[in-house]
Amino acid sequence: MSSKVISARQQEKPRLTSNTSPTFSQLGRSPSIGGPPAYTTDDLLAARNQKYAKWVNLLRIGIAAITLGASIAVIACVASSLKEYSASHLEPEWLLPLWPLIVDLRPAHAVLGCGIIIAAFSLVYLAAAFIPMVGCAS
Repeated sequence: MSSKVISARQQEKPRLTSNTSPTFSQLGRSPSIGGPPAYTTDDLLAARNQKYAKWVNLLRIGIAAITLGASIAVIACVASSLKEYSASHLEPEWLLPLWPLIVDLRPAHAVLGCGIIIAAFSLVYLAAAFIPMVGCAS
């Protein structure tokens, strides 16, 4: 039988020292007893909060996409009904009007305008969400 000689260098555990900057993969390791800790509680909180920030950002983008889809549906429905009204509306000189003489279109125009504004702001938010900000690390 052959005996292996283990040097003192191989038996020694790797140590984290304060002059090395730990990455997030190293944060789970505990430093050796002899040296000061290589990370602080702020580093641990930053690592944990990065995960939550990513999920919150995805949630915001999802809500903006749902809002954009709903506003496009509202625009399509109101625009379709206004198009049908303008195509079938006859002036009062015709004796057989399909619509009453006084039709209030202000609510339809208000809904159409609000849908367009919400769709525009949702598009602007989605465009801004994917543009990287200056000074932020991704």
